[in-house]
Amino acid sequence: MSAGADILPSPELLSFQLFDWLKIGGDEERETLLAMIGMARRLAIDTFLPHYRQSDFDEPRLDADGVHILPAIGEALSGYAELGLFGASFSEDLGGLGLSFAESLALLSNFSAANVSTAGYTMLAVANARVIATFGTPAQIERFALPEIEGRWFGTMCLSEPQAGSRLGDIHTRAVPRWRG
Repeated sequence: MSAGADILPSPELLSFQLFDWLKIGGDEERETLLAMIGMARRLAIDTFLPHYRQSDFDEPRLDADGVHILPAIGEALSGYAELGLFGASFSEDLGGLGLSFAESLALLSNFSAANVSTAGYTMLAVANARVIATFGTPAQIERFALPEIEGRWFGTMCLSEPQAGSRLGDIHTRAVPRWRG
């Protein structure tokens, strides 16, 4: 087992949470989902975990040639897309796997534990596709949501703070009492 793999949730824990506590599915569904959890765990260990620290040092950057990210991030996301995991919680008629929210979170937990920075790309793409698939027109769903569900495109989130712009690491906060009790 790879160094650091012990930080991922154990398959036994996920099995207990899904099947014993939440009472999801029957025997056939259980077997399929456990196989998917195993694949997700292996992908997380092989492609997400190895670069978790390096991505802290090699931040995404923009220059005249475009946006550049650590190549290992692209490799990890390609593997994620190949397994169809961007579409895990989407219905089959949208090209998804049709898993419940709880089932898809069980898969995602492996990636978030292995490398939350790289898992952030998946979460933002899925959230963006979910909004479009829920509220968009059929043309918008076809044009924008489906490529995200397939893992060909990624969604984004734009944040800004007055003192930090979009660089959230520069945000400074402090607690100030507003009343006396």
